[in-house]
Amino acid sequence: MKILKKGLMLMGLLCLAALFINALQQTPTKNKINENTESKKENGYNVYALEVPDYLNFAGEPVPLKDPDILERMDKELLVNTYWQSNGLLMFKRAQKYFPIIEPILAKQGIPR
Repeated sequence: MKILKKGLMLMGLLCLAALFINALQQTPTKNKINENTESKKENGYNVYALEVPDYLNFAGEPVPLKDPDILERMDKELLVNTYWQSNGLLMFKRAQKYFPIIEPILAKQGIPR
């Protein structure tokens, strides 16, 4: 029984060693990375992160982008609304519900439509 246990332990260690050696030998080279990038460009659909502008305002008030939490939230909203088209359409539908509430507030502040 001890021989079987030691034999299985030795087999397991050899398998782990072979796995680690194989993983170290198959690191991607720059050529492989460039080939993958080129093939992704050919399919016509690529996802890129948009840059958050240096200055934003909402309803005439500056958005405090120096606050890391607000910057992170704005970055998330840019990504979500750029690549999640169904959510964008839903927001267009909801705009009719909320713009009548927002418009008088903007008019009071002298902000044109």
